[in-house]
Amino acid sequence: MTIPTIYVGCDISKATIDVFDPRSGRDLQVDNTEAAIAAFLAALDQTSSCLVFEATGRYDRTLRHLCDGAGLRFCRLNPVRVRRFAEATGRLAKTDSIDARLLSRMGEMIEPKAETTVDAGRERLAALVRRRDQLVDMRSKQRQQAEAAGDPVVAEDIASVCAFLDERITAIEAEIKSQ
Repeated sequence: MTIPTIYVGCDISKATIDVFDPRSGRDLQVDNTEAAIAAFLAALDQTSSCLVFEATGRYDRTLRHLCDGAGLRFCRLNPVRVRRFAEATGRLAKTDSIDARLLSRMGEMIEPKAETTVDAGRERLAALVRRRDQLVDMRSKQRQQAEAAGDPVVAEDIASVCAFLDERITAIEAEIKSQ
């Protein structure tokens, strides 16, 4: 006998996670903190539950890691795909509880591939690449400012900032290559 998967929709924000559990048909809100999420996950049926949520970067990190630690399956979906699903099903209203219900329904209808582990190496590499991109962007802005500096002291200061950024970019790139 196959145990049916129950897709629990989670709409994640910085401070809270709005949840729709189709077993009870209830909406609930969980603080986006380690303790609150751990208590919420402990109450779920580990064998049949699969959490469905949009990829929100740092805001979904705690949930993913706690799911991983609990051996609980989860589906982290592309927000554009979720929006298209909402449009295709005629759901244009947008509140956190509506989004949680939508995510649950999307999981039920499309049965996305569930994850059970977090790849820490991949997360670290993504963080390093993100940081490199930030540094490159800062350096580009500094170079643009140097062109319009007009004052030699300002131009020299900008050049020293660019040199520092070059060093940091080189260090981050070396760390990326070592992964």
